[in-house]
Amino acid sequence: ERDFAFQREEASSPKEERMPSKHRRNIILSTLAVILLGTAGGLMIFHPAFGIQVITIEGLNRTNYADVQKTAELLMSSPRWGFVPRRNYFLLDSEELSQVIKNRFSLEKVTVERTFPHALVISVTEREPILVVAEHNQVSVVDQNGEIVEKIGRLPGSDGGIDASST
Repeated sequence: ERDFAFQREEASSPKEERMPSKHRRNIILSTLAVILLGTAGGLMIFHPAFGIQVITIEGLNRTNYADVQKTAELLMSSPRWGFVPRRNYFLLDSEELSQVIKNRFSLEKVTVERTFPHALVISVTEREPILVVAEHNQVSVVDQNGEIVEKIGRLPGSDGGIDASST
């Protein structure tokens, strides 16, 4: 009779036994690295030290400072993807913020600059009014491109915007 157990002991070498422990060590080190990177990333995203706390707006003359600041605050207070804060220094979408402000207030140019770790500077260039236009009983001021800068009001003697069928 042959003893196959004896052959198995002979066939296994010390090198083969070390391979599983090296592989296990690599898995443990990789897992620890992923956990550490996840923790560091989570701290950078959710820690209040990296949240935008100071918003400064430059270049406003006719546009209300408080309205622009409130618009920026409202956009940054809403979470992205349901849980990621937009107010974070690293995750702030400067292009999105500048587009929202530019469209909301009909500004010519808006640039958003982040100052580490928690400040934001919004620089605006307002449209320059050059002409008063009356159209459809509405008086507006337009810039050199023909875009409305501001609606002033209704023409004197107009119906005041009240629909005759509603009275």
